[in-house]
Amino acid sequence: MMTRKSGARLAVLLLAALAPAAGHADAGAPAVHVLSCLAKPAPRPPSESFLAQFETPPALHAAWGEAEALQLLVVAPEEGLSDLRVRVGEFTHESGDAWAPGAVTAAFVGFVETREPYYGTLRVGAWPDPILPDSAVDVAGGRAQPVWVEVHVPLDAEAGRYTGRLDLSAAGWSFSLPLEVVVWGFDLPGRTTLPGSFLLWPKFVYQRHGLGPNTPDADAMVRRYHELMLAHHLQPTYSTMDLKSTRPDLRINAAGTLRRADFTAFDEQTEWLLARGQTAFGLEGPRKVNASNETWYRVVGEHLAERGWSGRFFTYLVDESFEGVAELTGMVRRAAPGLANLITRLPTEGYPAVDRWCPRLGDAVMYADSVEAFLARAGKGRADLWVYTAGNAGSDVPALHLDVPGIEARVTPLAVWREGFGGLLFWAVNHWTVDPWTDPMVYPRQNGNGSLLYPGADGPVASQRLKLLRDGFEDVDYAELLRESDDPLAARVLAALPVASAVDWDRDARVLMAWRLAAGYLLGGEPHLARTYVDELAALRGGDVSRGRPLLDESDPSKGWHGGRDVEVAVKPDGRRVLRVTLDEGKHKLWRLPQPRDWRTHRELLLAVTLVDGDPVRLGLKLGSGVIRRQGWTWELHMAPGARRLVSVPIPHERLGTGALTELSLFVWEPESPRRFEIEGIWLR
Repeated sequence: MMTRKSGARLAVLLLAALAPAAGHADAGAPAVHVLSCLAKPAPRPPSESFLAQFETPPALHAAWGEAEALQLLVVAPEEGLSDLRVRVGEFTHESGDAWAPGAVTAAFVGFVETREPYYGTLRVGAWPDPILPDSAVDVAGGRAQPVWVEVHVPLDAEAGRYTGRLDLSAAGWSFSLPLEVVVWGFDLPGRTTLPGSFLLWPKFVYQRHGLGPNTPDADAMVRRYHELMLAHHLQPTYSTMDLKSTRPDLRINAAGTLRRADFTAFDEQTEWLLARGQTAFGLEGPRKVNASNETWYRVVGEHLAERGWSGRFFTYLVDESFEGVAELTGMVRRAAPGLANLITRLPTEGYPAVDRWCPRLGDAVMYADSVEAFLARAGKGRADLWVYTAGNAGSDVPALHLDVPGIEARVTPLAVWREGFGGLLFWAVNHWTVDPWTDPMVYPRQNGNGSLLYPGADGPVASQRLKLLRDGFEDVDYAELLRESDDPLAARVLAALPVASAVDWDRDARVLMAWRLAAGYLLGGEPHLARTYVDELAALRGGDVSRGRPLLDESDPSKGWHGGRDVEVAVKPDGRRVLRVTLDEGKHKLWRLPQPRDWRTHRELLLAVTLVDGDPVRLGLKLGSGVIRRQGWTWELHMAPGARRLVSVPIPHERLGTGALTELSLFVWEPESPRRFEIEGIWLR
């Protein structure tokens, strides 16, 4: 018998034998497709191209104590489905041992109607996101209903293969789908490799749940939100925010004299969070410079030092501004030298008491040279820099918005880790200025930015993005385990990671999932299967040689271009002809694209471009028709000087009609000086 401690060899899962055939239903019967957890299906029958990227065998793979998921997509026949339910059967190991109920769960995924944002999104309308607590749903005729299927592998599970089934039923219909779970025989770290900081606003919890602040019921509800976040590796920024009973109980007069200090409740709350994996804590402290507050920081700093917690806590006193920063951080430094100060800005001279700079992820990449020079002068490295993500949907930097592909939430932690940054901050998980169930624009003109949770009737409701973020943090754990290994194959698997940087990562969901299988099988003791998936990765990724249909005329790259200035065709040492163009304010470039007859077969546009001369910049790429300012779709690129970029831009078929992609424009955002670019080529793939 294989046990968790035996380290015995994993059973081989024959994926080909499990290839999903459920989608081929009898005429008039529902169709059932098995999809990757990264899929975000629309509420309609899936297209062949969608299935080609996301359809997967009915199998889950996870390490001890890990959670992993896939999705079912049930497509209702013309007459619809009434009272659709999913029941999870018993899962049994090949040795005969069975899991207790609850190890595998199934829940319906709800849809939220998005609104027109300011950024480039692939569609506006119904997007899947909330994981519903409903036990049954009705599905209208011809509509598609996602089901989230998740395994939570017990820590004492046997390594190897478990088999079970999912039973679907509705009025007049039933269907049984076999499902296998492969448990890899290794542990993930007890705490996530990549620290994070995700702000929960208790005031919105109180509002949406009808609770009065500073009551036992209110504090209990906030703690339920903390539990859900930590179960998905999201560390709350403030452990005591609005929980007055858990704050340090200090009595200090205006002159700065301490009258009372009681940390009992504060210590209990901190220990509760530490036991659930939290490693970084924002300190909810006063934001005015005076004698009383300076004493507050001195007393708290001394207590944190006594408990050995100084390195875990940081202040976050000013957001995206330098107003008052020098005075506030200076006060903290005088009072509590061991307490770090975090500021959400690019590193800037003149603020000696700022310990942890936290710029936007895209800005940190664009300004990498100056950032690293600043850190070197301060005797620090990239690991001392945190980054945050916000407002970057529709760009080459992965976003946590509702209306972006699922891979973006999944790849965000990996992008931060790959860059070598020390942690990830997100500004809010529940900024519910409106009801997120009916209006996802909790922040103006952005769908889902600031909301990763939903207020349910009985408590917090998880989102698909929350689940994908959890998996992304665990991807980092896998990558770190590979990096720590001295196995040459581990180095090869790590080198195959489809995330080269925060702006250079593969958008094909199949690639990331194949990498995870390669990593898992290697760490679980199956190197021959790991090699198989590394080979599959190479086949999926292709490379420059498979760019697709060229749109630039190689003999004359300037053909079709209008506007701008300083346009020239240059010949590279290898004989290639490239287009060089200068962009500045009011001088965007317009190029009329040749319309391909087989337009619907292309899923992305590739652009090979280099910022040859000029400061770092956000470069806009706009696809449109007719007068481009009137109708178009924009994608944003974060460009640093000197680096050649082969950028993959998804084609928004639903936003632009089949014949609408006739023009392409390049422009710089809010330019202060001209930038000179070199365009090597443009392709449709």
